[in-house]
This record gives sequence, structure tokens and C-alpha cells, in this order.
Amino acid sequence: MKLEVFVTTTAVFVGVASAQSFQGLGMLPSYTSSRAADLSGDGTTVIGNTNPQGQASVRAWRWRAESGMEDFGLENAGARGVSHDGETVVGQSFGVPTYRWQAGQPTVSVPLPGSNLQPGPGISGDGVTVIGNSNSGGYQAARWSVSGGVTNLPIPPTPAGTIVNPFGSSVAFAVNQDASVIGGARGFRYFSDSISVQRFGVCRWTASGGQFLLDASGQPVEGVVYDASSDGNTLLVLGSGSTSSFFRWTQAGGYQSIAGLVFGANDAIPRISGDGSTIISFDKMWTQSRGALPITQILTESGATFTGWTNLVATGIDFDGSHLCGYGTNPMGQTEAWYATIPAPGAGAVCAILALAASRRRRR
Repeated sequence: MKLEVFVTTTAVFVGVASAQSFQGLGMLPSYTSSRAADLSGDGTTVIGNTNPQGQASVRAWRWRAESGMEDFGLENAGARGVSHDGETVVGQSFGVPTYRWQAGQPTVSVPLPGSNLQPGPGISGDGVTVIGNSNSGGYQAARWSVSGGVTNLPIPPTPAGTIVNPFGSSVAFAVNQDASVIGGARGFRYFSDSISVQRFGVCRWTASGGQFLLDASGQPVEGVVYDASSDGNTLLVLGSGSTSSFFRWTQAGGYQSIAGLVFGANDAIPRISGDGSTIISFDKMWTQSRGALPITQILTESGATFTGWTNLVATGIDFDGSHLCGYGTNPMGQTEAWYATIPAPGAGAVCAILALAASRRRRR
């Protein structure tokens, strides 16, 4: 009886791991291209933008399997971030620095103008908090909620050997599920720098205040937090320099250098899965066990069919890495958003272990 239960459980795991699909999401009526911008943590909702080929007019949309692509009805609006359940979206539109959209609700204008240095405003997984930048007291990282309005994030303590100008710039890029952790960067300079120099050091804000995330020598790491896991204990860091470098920072282990990823600038914002295990950037996907691999290889190995599609770029990942979204060139030569279901990273290894154990039990 115990053997039968074990074998059944193994079959369930294999069935889940084997599920795979790839589909183009189409375009809004009368438009000829679309790009996915982000994916909800539960993997059900893709947000993105569509515009006439070669024209500047942009429309924001939300896609779900049961309802298809839904137009927000905002002129010249771009979608940037989505809550875990896909119910709340933030973005930017003409005449509105930042908007917060919910289905069936009036669109809210959020007084956070955003930054030219960042990919746009962010939203917490619970959909309550929007993060970005305010112009109050200088260009400052800030958070906003309906109940609390705009609040500038505090200045972190000054690391040894550095100067942090209280009127210097800071940026907020990433936020976790309940906004208990916000990531970004803060301007600083070394004593040896001229007064005109402003570097940006990786920063993390919590309820207890802000902190520079230092390297092993106790110095600020120059760069910015681009994304955060749901619990906020894992951060995706992009280092600055002539060649952008990726790091995965954890509260327990500090910085881990990530090799093989490509930074796609405005083409694709780097993302980390909600569980902190998987990173996507441009046309690559990274896991601890396999390193950075092309998205096309990941899809092919999963059994997903994308015949005729080229130039695939990933822009969104769900909590456990089992769903992805992005855009590419479809078989008709158009830029089109796509959505894929793949085995969650690590699922194959789990299935193999369970299957091996089951076979050993049968032989006894």
C-alpha cells in the first residue's frame, strides 16, 4: 500500500513537471505589434504595450487566458509592473507621471514622476504600494499608498570613507510582496573624489531604515537593485561600470556574482522569480544549478513548440519560474508578446529522484 501511494505521488510530480506550452498573445485591434512587460507572481497575468509598427503611440494592456488582451483605455500609456494576483498595474502615460490601474476602478494618478535612470515605477506584490521617485527635497526614492500618500525613503548611514550628501539623489527600483523591503540606490562619493562626482551605491530599505549593501571589504557596491524576491531576502543587483555585472544578493550570504547574463537596457528589464531562485535578463535565464542558458534552449528542453519564432526576449517570470513572458518576432515577421509554461527549475531533478526511489522500492 505504501508503495502504491509513493508511485502515485511520483506520477503527479512528473505530470506537473511535464506541462509545457508557448503561445503568441496577439495585438490589440488595429495595432500591429505587442511587447510583454511583466508577469504576475501567480503566473496568470501578462501586462504589456502595443503600438502601430514604427509609430510612437502606445497602448497598455493586460492579458489572461480566459479573457485575452484587455485595453486599459489610456492614451499613450505604458504598463510597467503588476501585482502578484494580476489585479493591479502601474505604468506611465502622457500627462500622468505614474498611474495605478485596477479593473473596474477609476485609474489613480500617483505623484511619483519616476526617473530617467530606472525602467519605471514598481508595485508591491499585494498591489498596495507604488515605489518610484519624488521631487520633494531633491530627487529622492519614495513610496506611495492610498492611505499614506508619498513618503521619501530615509538616508542610509554613511559608510566609512565616504560622503553622503543629504540633498543627493536616490532611486527606488524594486519592492517585495508587502513593501517591507524596497531596493534601489543612493548617491555617494569617496573622500578622494572631486565634489562634482556622484556614485550610486546599492541600497535596501526596510522598516528599520536604509542601508548600503556593502562588499566584503566594507565598501559600497556601485550599482542598483533591479528586482526583489517576494520575501525581500534575495535581491537582483546590477553593478555599474563599462560592462554591467549581475549579482544575486541574499541576507544570509551577501553578494554572489552571476555570469553569462546580458543586460538588455530598455529592451528587457532584468527580473528575479518570487522565490529568488531564478533570474531572467534579455535572452537568458539563470539558475544556481545550470547557470545562464538561452531562453530558446529552456523552451526547447521543456518541449514547448515555437516554430517560426525568432529573437525571443524574456521580460517576466512568476514565483517559481514555471511561467515566462516576453516578446519576439513571430512567423509573420511582426513583434509579438508571448507566454510560456515550463517545468519549474528543479522540478526535473525532484521527479528524477522520486522516480529512482520508486524503481528501487519495486525491486525490493
